Amino acid sequence: MILTVQDAQAVAEILRAVQGNKKITQLVEGGNIRVGTLRSVGDERGNFLRSDEEIRTAFVRITWASGFDQFVPFSQLMTEYQTSTIALDYDAR
Repeated sequence: MILTVQDAQAVAEILRAVQGNKKITQLVEGGNIRVGTLRSVGDERGNFLRSDEEIRTAFVRITWASGFDQFVPFSQLMTEYQTSTIALDYDAR
């Protein structure tokens, strides 16, 4: 799989947001928005990603405001970020 400059920028932005435990908003069905906190990058069971593993096959742990933890494929977040269905570093002030 080719990694474009746009993809690399999305990887960097998502990693910065995860490292800072930033808020995320996601546009969901019906035009509703849900809010969560980015927690970690690893596998689908919550094990941290090793430094020599492919980031695009990893999962991002998100804790939604409801308290539910979800492990979302990193590649899915990249697509959602690039298509503006998620926003990183959300501040509802």
